[in-house]
Amino acid sequence: MRARIAVLCAAIAAVIAFQAAVAVPDSRAGVPTNWTMSLDCNTSAPGIQSACTGLPGSLIDVDGVLTNNTLSAVQFGRFSIGVLNPNITRLYARDMNGMDLPGCDPSGVNCNPDFLFTATGSYSCIIPQPDNDRDEDGNPMTQESYLDCANGAADGQMIAPGESVALARVKYRVPGTAPAGAVPLTMFWTSAGDESFGELGSCGPPVDVPMNCNGATITIANVSMSLDCNPTVANTQSSCMVSNMGTTRDVRVVITNHGTTGIVVGAFGFRLENPDITRLFAPTINPPGYSNDNPDAAMAAEGAGWACGVPEPVADDPGTVEPGQDSNIDCFNGAASGFMINAGASVHVATVHYDIVAGADPGAVQLTLTDADAYNAAFNELGSCGPVLTKLMPCNNATLTLYCPIDMADVNNDDRVNVADMGITAASNGVVPAPVHLDQNFDGVINPADRGIIGSHYFKRPSIHCP
Repeated sequence: MRARIAVLCAAIAAVIAFQAAVAVPDSRAGVPTNWTMSLDCNTSAPGIQSACTGLPGSLIDVDGVLTNNTLSAVQFGRFSIGVLNPNITRLYARDMNGMDLPGCDPSGVNCNPDFLFTATGSYSCIIPQPDNDRDEDGNPMTQESYLDCANGAADGQMIAPGESVALARVKYRVPGTAPAGAVPLTMFWTSAGDESFGELGSCGPPVDVPMNCNGATITIANVSMSLDCNPTVANTQSSCMVSNMGTTRDVRVVITNHGTTGIVVGAFGFRLENPDITRLFAPTINPPGYSNDNPDAAMAAEGAGWACGVPEPVADDPGTVEPGQDSNIDCFNGAASGFMINAGASVHVATVHYDIVAGADPGAVQLTLTDADAYNAAFNELGSCGPVLTKLMPCNNATLTLYCPIDMADVNNDDRVNVADMGITAASNGVVPAPVHLDQNFDGVINPADRGIIGSHYFKRPSIHCP
């Protein structure tokens, strides 16, 4: 699609080609320091993440993480951290004394910024009181969140060489009306000290011992593309259990508008990567015309003016060298009309049809969106991922896990499905959340439907009857 959009809109493509963000290098870039303070904007992912995505209405935690780059363990005693947020229309550090979060306790913890107890010891964070916005610059459109904590008992933890410790957390929310764009978070008045309060390092500005401080950028997106691995149930499902005794499974591709106004989609495209053709296989379906192919454009992209034929949709792109399959489709509306996605709504734009390979072993298959993009009716980019062109669009992938239902029905693992399995399941009737090994239909509750599934496999043995 990118080549076609460039042909149709040469001027727009030229702007995209020459537009670039200008990075301002740190004054100590490339110069190692004994200690480093870094902002981690995705606390649920391993490691320190400096580039993250947020959606309107979402909550985002950003941690300040201290790393010991020396060859010696050091007993830690105090720290301060300031985080500058330059744009409260996109990101807002929640007010502990307002409606968002409760106020601080007397010790200065459970505040915003919040002391994290991964830093063990007797810390106090009350002088000064933690503040979500010190308003140092007098600008109502920015926030300067600040926290200063000290250990008065000299019982701070030892930080080993190479070890990283999350010290503080700033709790943000993305306003529901947030416009798309990037928010670069930087640090000020940030320092770390040992048990005698001797300076280990500081930045923004440095006091005596320079310390590299690495910020983070959170990009607010208004449009996302997601895989729905179970179209038969409500909402978008990103994790699905699939019987390896079944024959087919459809995976839908959905575009969601997270903004406050409707958008018109005039073009979209994606590549869906399946790395494991021993479990899932996308068959070639290519009748005349551009509909009912594989991938298959949904009705939203089959109205007047739509075409998905340059190039033709393919179940497996022969031009790629990755293992597995790369299913590709690109659709555009030549009538400059497109389809509307209302604020907060999602639209199903295409489906990839998969066969479940006969005799497939149980196991997980991670399906991944790449080369994904969406454009409005004037062919201006709404967002893209894998890679990003000019506007980041979160792409949400899906995992299909194949399992043998006979093995699942053998809840006591004695290699036979019988009344004992039925009795164990009946004893947990109505339990919520459902024990995973008993919930035969994965609906989150144990009920007669689960016992019915077990009954359908009576007298079967996993060792004999599972593929």
